[in-house]
Amino acid sequence: MARVLDAGRAIVEVATRKNGSLSGEHGIGIVKRAFMPIMFNEAELSAMLDIKQVFDPRNLLNPGKIFPESSLPSPSVMRPGTRATQASPSVTQPGTRATQASPPPPTSTPAPTTVEEAARLLRDCTQAGRRGPITSRADAGYADGDLVLSTCAMNGILTYAPEDMYITVGAGTPLVEAQTFLRAQGQHLPLASPWPDDTIGGLVAANNNAPLRMRYGAIRDLVLCATVALADGRVIRAGRPVIKNVAGYDLVKLLVGSRGTLGLLTAITLKVSSLPRARRTLIIPIDDLRYGLMLARRLYPLSLVASAILLVESESIFQHTWETRNTIDGHRYALIYTAEGLVEDVQSELDLVHEELRAPETVGIDVPRVVEIESISGTDVWAHFLKTDAVHMRVGLPVRDLAAYVQDHMALLGSLPFLVDYASGFVYCLLSAQNQRSVANTLEQLRVHALQAGGYTIVTHMPEGWVERLDRWGYQPDLLDMMRRLKERWDPAGILNPGEFIM
Repeated sequence: MARVLDAGRAIVEVATRKNGSLSGEHGIGIVKRAFMPIMFNEAELSAMLDIKQVFDPRNLLNPGKIFPESSLPSPSVMRPGTRATQASPSVTQPGTRATQASPPPPTSTPAPTTVEEAARLLRDCTQAGRRGPITSRADAGYADGDLVLSTCAMNGILTYAPEDMYITVGAGTPLVEAQTFLRAQGQHLPLASPWPDDTIGGLVAANNNAPLRMRYGAIRDLVLCATVALADGRVIRAGRPVIKNVAGYDLVKLLVGSRGTLGLLTAITLKVSSLPRARRTLIIPIDDLRYGLMLARRLYPLSLVASAILLVESESIFQHTWETRNTIDGHRYALIYTAEGLVEDVQSELDLVHEELRAPETVGIDVPRVVEIESISGTDVWAHFLKTDAVHMRVGLPVRDLAAYVQDHMALLGSLPFLVDYASGFVYCLLSAQNQRSVANTLEQLRVHALQAGGYTIVTHMPEGWVERLDRWGYQPDLLDMMRRLKERWDPAGILNPGEFIM
């Protein structure tokens, strides 16, 4: 038995030295928990233990699993609101600010080049009680003594493994830079943004998904690993650059969409995909929005390689190509169906779509007027639609409720530029930033029924001066108290991106 256990440890040590995981399918039980320190350092284990204590402060649930015995305090110590290990005396307690005078802010935006440097800056901010907003810009400046941290110096390709289909980049790397590099290798990241200077770290922190998610998965599915600096000075590496990894808690999923309120992302590992060999888009003219929603519902079950099913005003397509003007001119809306992948797969799926359009049940459309093009995709139209300084709202609903919601609010939506991402269950609306009261009223009308249907309506972009005066989120999730308790453990002084998230 001793030889068996020694062999198991040796296998784990080899796997972790090669950047792998100590468990790929079956999790961490009684035997493997002793190996956890081989893969995770003390800071990473303590970060997982923070989560354990938030959900199970008395250590009642499955004791003896995941954590090595040496890292767990006795149940009597694990009381609600306590930490497994004593925090540094220099770290302020949750909700408090340091009493000593804060040093004057630097004359330029701090741009750390390593995760260790970022962790030191954050620890100093915590000790001084100074807020630390995060940006990707190098010229962000200062406001009210805040120490603005920029990720602009943490950029570039850090690791590229084409055979293993992953890439590691600095969090401040512009998406367009990573895409340019990968396209030269015949690969790409299935991510998109309306703004070309958006960074990969910003997209991950905001969990900003394009219509591509229906084909390749959401950002949470694409991020394999992330290196993060916490506000108390800890450095953790969440995840590993392998597909099968069930060692410990899935901290990567926790960080995606946290909007920089839990830690500063410094390096991110993502899955890459091969460039599609074919990408074709059907543009179907629509006069009646209700018919467009019905048609989208009929086409949705066919979508095996589709990367977008959108309903949008025709004018948004004219901005991209004149190829469609004779086809959809005079029609207010258009249904966009993009498929991409292998040539045979794309052709087979579009054949099914055409067959559905010719079905006796599908009436009210002039089939010969359907145009098929390669020059644009649904994601291109989505990005162009959102590339504006207007106030952006996003309604999120279960797909089954999307058509009914749009029809119920047709009068209101008809007065706004809007886009329906059918497969994602999203409705995007653009409002003029000229009248804040009008924006607030529209937001409330869209929000009430979305919340009743189990969805949400949030503001994703607005003028800077509106942040304190417009309710961006409009709801509180059931787990808000747990979210706050974890925030207090990882950011005890509340310095990270205050006001940026629902917390």
